[in-house]
Amino acid sequence: MQLADRQSTLARHSGRPSVRELALAVQSASFGRGLSGFSNLAGPRFRLRSAERGRGDFVTTLEPDLQRAFDESLADLPGHVLSEVRYHMLSGEARPTLKDRAPHILGAEVELAFTTGDKVYVTWQQNARRDEVFSIKTGHASSFRSDTVTSVDMSNADLWSPYIGRVNTSIEIWGDATSPYVVIFNFDGRRMFIGTSGDAHGKMYGPGEDVLLMSGEEADLREELSGLVKICEYLKA
Repeated sequence: MQLADRQSTLARHSGRPSVRELALAVQSASFGRGLSGFSNLAGPRFRLRSAERGRGDFVTTLEPDLQRAFDESLADLPGHVLSEVRYHMLSGEARPTLKDRAPHILGAEVELAFTTGDKVYVTWQQNARRDEVFSIKTGHASSFRSDTVTSVDMSNADLWSPYIGRVNTSIEIWGDATSPYVVIFNFDGRRMFIGTSGDAHGKMYGPGEDVLLMSGEEADLREELSGLVKICEYLKA
């Protein structure tokens, strides 16, 4: 069974929208116009560790449009303080409560806001002309129409409250040779993993139409990151 068909079948059994229904809502905001609107970054506002730039031992085989999208939405965040977290939930999907332990699984996206006013939205995207159907996506604007999602403040949730008020010290992107699947936000020694997942049990990161959130140290998530490599890392300038 193809991945999309398998996940649509899982969706029907769980009462959640299928990937075809989700695709009607996704890519409708600024990213829906494509990535052609990104301009070259004016000067090194950040430090990016990657093999491509001769720093670090990371794999950087992402297509230029993907790398620019991450640069544009993530590069300025290290050094900023997290102030609010919101989940954008699709109609009909089960909502994590403030007391629910990790993992949290969403069909739409996560919004992180910082005291500087900066925001980043983390979600999944469908890939054209690539081996994998789905991968992680970040941006300054929501990828969903406002009438297709419900915004829920999760800042006081047990999962997120230890991170509120902490400084983002670095951001890592993990994936395979061509597709990114996980964004790891580091907050003063605390790590939050946000990635795509196709596992109905919410344990594995990889191509999928769900957003999976887990906290912990990298060693604690060895199974979830199995087979993936660090693509790049953003550090405070």
